[in-house]
Amino acid sequence: PGYFGDRGGHLTAVEWDSSGTRLATCIASGRVILWYLQNVGTGNSISLRPSVVSILDGGSGRQVFGAKYCCGKNEDLLLTWGIEGKVSVWDSYSVGEVMSPICTLISHTEYPIFALDVTQTGAKQSIAVGGGKEG
Repeated sequence: PGYFGDRGGHLTAVEWDSSGTRLATCIASGRVILWYLQNVGTGNSISLRPSVVSILDGGSGRQVFGAKYCCGKNEDLLLTWGIEGKVSVWDSYSVGEVMSPICTLISHTEYPIFALDVTQTGAKQSIAVGGGKEG
């Protein structure tokens, strides 16, 4: 209900955090939905209870291609990227509807960003980004 907004859309990507209890789902309408997944019950009657924690909505309505939990032991940040050519940084523990990111790391509006990954060596983290125009 309301996850896709007035613009509609479909899932474009999903990303688990390292604990397996948080999930980010990217929507073609430009939103990212943050979920908390809890196992409830005991023994043979355990079920998964998903709860929407936050809706990240940058307001553009442009397609988001992916999300990545990163930074720190608790993966405190979420990076998102998409057709706008921006890499945005969000609080991965946001609650409610959030209308703008903490900051924008990259903004190349002349071409989309299709892929991103993060690696960590000791205390140093590096980000690789891929995108560009066709042709």
